[in-house]
Amino acid sequence: MAPPYVEEALTHFHRRDDYIDDRTYRLLAAAAADTTVAPIPLERVDLFAQEEEIGRMPMEQAFGRLAEIEPGLLDLKSQVEAVEKNCDPGSCGLPKPMKEPLHRLVGGGASSPPLADGPN
Repeated sequence: MAPPYVEEALTHFHRRDDYIDDRTYRLLAAAAADTTVAPIPLERVDLFAQEEEIGRMPMEQAFGRLAEIEPGLLDLKSQVEAVEKNCDPGSCGLPKPMKEPLHRLVGGGASSPPLADGPN
């Protein structure tokens, strides 16, 4: 039986919809059970392959690909560009009011389900 802190850590990975969280969970579960690491679940193989492909692209190309999947990113990009025009270059970052909408569009906090078979 795994130590209680390992069991507790495993409970924090209830969302495993990105490669890092899924891999962390599978590694921790294997260590806790003293078994080999389970393979990527079949229902996530395509999603993680897309994530890897996008992660290896140049930034502009990766953004374009994500914007094909989630067009709302283009609206946020326009808003950020408008804010950047009026900003001191050394003090700018993603404005707080834009962070929440961004998190709803992409990443673990996205409200849309991840696309397993988006455009190639």
